[in-house]
Amino acid sequence: MQSILNLHRCLTNNVGDLVCAPTLYFDDLAQATRDDLVGWHQGSQPDAEARKAWHTKVASASAVIIGGGGLLENTFFQPSLDLVFKTITPGTAVVLWGAGHNNWQISDWRKMKQTISLEGCSYTLTGVRDYGHSSEWVPCPSCLLTELDVPYEPKHEVALYAHSSTLSKPH
Repeated sequence: MQSILNLHRCLTNNVGDLVCAPTLYFDDLAQATRDDLVGWHQGSQPDAEARKAWHTKVASASAVIIGGGGLLENTFFQPSLDLVFKTITPGTAVVLWGAGHNNWQISDWRKMKQTISLEGCSYTLTGVRDYGHSSEWVPCPSCLLTELDVPYEPKHEVALYAHSSTLSKPH
């Protein structure tokens, strides 16, 4: 039996990370298992049993979908991305779906870096959410949220939505 595993940030309080899994939006992927890309809450460490369970899920998957979310250009995620490739069974399809840059050093949003290089990566299919990148553009799956289709009456002329830790960083 084929098993699909979708790895993204799901042990977090960031709503964008919670709703960016492609498996949330496509009936053909509804039976997929979802797990956190790093396997634990940020700021904590998994116990040996949790770590073993994560490895077992990755090793037994016939396909692994990584994304969406800002997983690239971020040293926090790189060890987990490397570990996926060390853990998968040879021949397992690994799809990068709607992932994007997450460079916290950016101070001018008009000059967002798009220097992500996926050359040499072993992804079976690659689609990044950053338009204009050399890789195939695939929007973050969170754009399929049905709540985004509801017409809301504006309450403010201008609004800014940002990750909470982005706003607390000095510029």
